[in-house]
Amino acid sequence: MNPITGPSRPWSPIVARLQRRRAAHEAAAARVPLRPVRDPRGGLVSLQDALARQAQLRARIDADERDGSHVHDRISPGQRWQLRLLPLLDGLILFWFLAGVLNADLRTVDTTAVVAASLALLCTVAVAAWTAAVGEHLQRCKDRDRNLVWGAVDGIGRAMLALTAAMAGLLGAMMYVRMSDEVYQATGAPGAGATIIGLTLAAAVVLVNVYILHLAFSDGSTVTRELDRLGRIVAPHLRRRARHLALAERLRGRIRLRLAAEEQLRGPLDGGRRHQLAATGETWKAAG
Repeated sequence: MNPITGPSRPWSPIVARLQRRRAAHEAAAARVPLRPVRDPRGGLVSLQDALARQAQLRARIDADERDGSHVHDRISPGQRWQLRLLPLLDGLILFWFLAGVLNADLRTVDTTAVVAASLALLCTVAVAAWTAAVGEHLQRCKDRDRNLVWGAVDGIGRAMLALTAAMAGLLGAMMYVRMSDEVYQATGAPGAGATIIGLTLAAAVVLVNVYILHLAFSDGSTVTRELDRLGRIVAPHLRRRARHLALAERLRGRIRLRLAAEEQLRGPLDGGRRHQLAATGETWKAAG
């Protein structure tokens, strides 16, 4: 039964078509929570279960923060940009070092310069990925004040720290050698100035890499990382559900307008009334 026009006045074909479209969008939105999504811990779960897991993680973070813990604190947006851009500094240093070793002419683009740039890019990506992996591994050993608990660091973590220190030391050594060579070529003789400049820049390179590791370690916890992964997984499905609901709501508004227009046009139909109804019907067909 039509709730507006009554049993003797059924919906028009246009309204019926709009109702079917609205029902289809509402049904599609209702099916979204049942869709399988990838579980960050492996396997597949329903979107509904993923959202429940997301709520559990948020509740855990809220409980820890109420207890005064800072283990889940994130770094600031500015520090996040530093975490992304500072590895490029290592890349530039590597490119500068390799260009000198390979005797590349940077005034022209030749094979040697391309090889130096490719090796520098490869090493930069590897260093950035390695630093992020070390920071994430050490987050398991973070206390409530965001300090590293050395006693909780396992053998793998200690080995990763040792390799990271060796990598930073090698970058510093390359900077020292390259800068000392530049000063020697400029002055024609080695001296204390070249040594001081080389050591200073080498120490700066080491400090930059230590700071990158510190940012990766300080950015949240294992809980926030899982929450981030869940957010990236469920976001497309939630957007799809929101689109279906928005379209259904838009169609509901069109249906109300159509029913109101049809109700106004009902009643005794004289010649002019029939002409008005026909014109309105053509207009709604064009709009529908």
